[in-house]
Amino acid sequence: MSARATGDVLAQLDTTPGPVALDAIEGAVVAVPQQFLAALADSEVTHGAAVTRFLDLNLFDRSDDGSDLRRSLRTIGRHTWRLLYLASADVLDTAPLGLLGEALLSYLGDLDRRAARSLQTDDKLTDYDHLIEALLTDEPDSEARMEELAADSLGVDWTLPTSIVVMRVKYHGTLPTLRTTHDILIQDLGNPALVICDAEVAAEVAAQIKQAAPGLRVAISLPMPPTQAAAADRWALRALALVDAGVIPPHPIVRCRDHVTHLWLHAEPMLRRQLTQELLTPLLAESSNSREILSETMLAWLESRDSAPRSQTDSGSTPRPCAIAGAGSTSSSATCSTIPSSWSP
Repeated sequence: MSARATGDVLAQLDTTPGPVALDAIEGAVVAVPQQFLAALADSEVTHGAAVTRFLDLNLFDRSDDGSDLRRSLRTIGRHTWRLLYLASADVLDTAPLGLLGEALLSYLGDLDRRAARSLQTDDKLTDYDHLIEALLTDEPDSEARMEELAADSLGVDWTLPTSIVVMRVKYHGTLPTLRTTHDILIQDLGNPALVICDAEVAAEVAAQIKQAAPGLRVAISLPMPPTQAAAADRWALRALALVDAGVIPPHPIVRCRDHVTHLWLHAEPMLRRQLTQELLTPLLAESSNSREILSETMLAWLESRDSAPRSQTDSGSTPRPCAIAGAGSTSSSATCSTIPSSWSP
């Protein structure tokens, strides 16, 4: 089937590829289905060397709009779907098969945008592209950097706010036209798309974006100075990732301000895991039933900041030794009413 796909790609090209380009096409025909399946299993998976080589190298005549390259991607996409359909049609019902097709379209759309970006040489980048690139460059905050960003914004007729918000817009298929009544910066080089706006109008902009199409999800960063846009972007992306992981509720608009604790705890997964093992060792050593009761009691105490009887009433648990008090004491005197003051957040 890969030979047939390669032949179909070659038949549609306006130019005859050389040996390097031909090798890259053959590699992409095999790699695109493999990388798509890998991306389904892990959203952090990159496109892989073969696909990246196909997108990045000067394989075709770039004097036009890159139609050869992008047409090749569409052909490879059709063959990828045919391969997936033949492999899964007998084992998947219509609904999951449709979701698989939707996921493939999203993946191919990302490849197409990646291809469009690879066609841009540095001298073809617009002032708009340069401004967004400058905003998302993670550099130390300084007055000089603020002045540089203000100068870059003049080239795109966008007044640089004193406080900005970065939004990430997750969508299905293709990104709909995002119309708002305010000046915003938009970059659609992948899913989720990027939106930057003045923090003062962020709530209104997010509400207008949400109305653009069903199924959109908008993550809104905390307000930050423009020099810290890169950090704001990381927060918005992390918020969407935590929604996908089931940590944050899947609301259409996800405000980072409402989930600061989750964003902080999940910023360093290895450190969080290590702290959990060190601080909750006594709790983890309990039996499953005991651990559940103790967890409910500790949660009630944290919420009420009151005496053990009040906590036990709220949680519905019975008085019992608190294995997580102090240094993990399990004596009968180490009840939850004796949790040391140092535990108070």
